Amino acid sequence: MSTLDFTGYLPNGLCNGLPILKGLYLSRNKLHGHISTSLSDCSQLQELFLSENDFIGEIPKEISNLIELEVLNIEINRFSVPLPMEIFNISGLRIIGISFNNLSGILPPNMGSILPNIEKFGLDGLVSTKCDVYSYGIMLLETFTRRKPNEFEGNLSLKQWVSYSLPDAVMDVADANLLTSTGNRFKKELDVEASIIKVGSDCCNESPARRTNMKDVVGMLQKIKNLLLPC
Repeated sequence: MSTLDFTGYLPNGLCNGLPILKGLYLSRNKLHGHISTSLSDCSQLQELFLSENDFIGEIPKEISNLIELEVLNIEINRFSVPLPMEIFNISGLRIIGISFNNLSGILPPNMGSILPNIEKFGLDGLVSTKCDVYSYGIMLLETFTRRKPNEFEGNLSLKQWVSYSLPDAVMDVADANLLTSTGNRFKKELDVEASIIKVGSDCCNESPARRTNMKDVVGMLQKIKNLLLPC
């Protein structure tokens, strides 16, 4: 399946003429370079998704001027400098996705009072249930596709590669070595593998709030197991 990806830099003046923009969704593209400080001109922005690109450098502290911002997701990029503490002054912020970067620095002293207002949060050394769900989903995809996240060219990710093949072309991604039978048994094994891959994919939703919780994951995997055992 062919896809159209945005490439290049995030332009200055992106928000010019968009004073009432509420959401900016640019995840899963091939954008690179630095995040423009002009994003702070989107004064009514509530959701900012820049995950799964190739951004580098710093997260501009000007983002903290977005007093209406509720969701910030910049996971899976190459940020490698201290996280600006000003971001934690955004009173309405409820979701921060910053895992899978190389961020450095220290967390603010009042982090304990901030976290109860935020649905999950990922940074080296700090884990959350939503980050754990994401990691578990990646592990399921690796196990049942026999592919590694770093095997793909460009900005194509493992979960993107899987999502392009579900549900109609599961044989393109499923590990054939796990399919040991023939006939009806083969079809059932393939259905089981496809169901597990779907669970893994759902765990990797780019929005932490939309990731399947582990209690439901366990329940779904148990049902999938029961489908195979009677054969």
